[in-house]
Amino acid sequence: MDHTVCGILALAGPIDYFSLFLTSDIIQILVDETNLYATQVIQTANDITPFCLHGWTPTDAKEMEQFVGLLGWMGIVKVAELPNYWSKSKLSSFDLPKKVVARNRFELLLRFWHFADNNSSIPGDRTHKIKNVFQKFVENFKKAYTPGTRICIDETMVPFRGRLSFRQYIPSKRHRYGIKLYKLCTDKGYTWHVKVYVGRDLTGDPTQVTSRNVTLNLIQDLLADVECST
Repeated sequence: MDHTVCGILALAGPIDYFSLFLTSDIIQILVDETNLYATQVIQTANDITPFCLHGWTPTDAKEMEQFVGLLGWMGIVKVAELPNYWSKSKLSSFDLPKKVVARNRFELLLRFWHFADNNSSIPGDRTHKIKNVFQKFVENFKKAYTPGTRICIDETMVPFRGRLSFRQYIPSKRHRYGIKLYKLCTDKGYTWHVKVYVGRDLTGDPTQVTSRNVTLNLIQDLLADVECST
């Protein structure tokens, strides 16, 4: 990160830091793919398709930003069931969701939310649905900060109990079921690079599952930056 950017961010608010990672090009991908998937579903709808799906109207960047922001807020303020966020009960009433989006519209956005075109998937590519957006996030991680000499490479688990071909079960972890990630982090905890473990090693070769190859894959771009600066 250059000194000009650092100077600007010294006076920035949380949304400015958040925008370093969730950039406008990522938002546009979410908009385009969500609208595309909604069109695909509605075009193949039959007589028993819920009527509410036919009330869909294309989303845009502003609405998508609000939707993603609301999802983040819901990750902090948790309730038993989704409709409870729009409850009119005085005991469990929230103002924010009602101000941002109507419940029916939120459920439609959640129903059609997509990151990639299903029809363009490559056989055997287990991360197709998230790969494009995921890679852009990683690129933004690298642009925003350059680690010093103190780094750490380790694995972590994202809790997940749904149906997924590369879901892992690791009894020693606090969350035993989930998606395993390989991460390169700084000594302060900043994630600079991350890879999803999909059942094979990072090269796709099951004979090369070693700590050495994982490490070299994660650190490759960092080493390239060092070589360019010397």
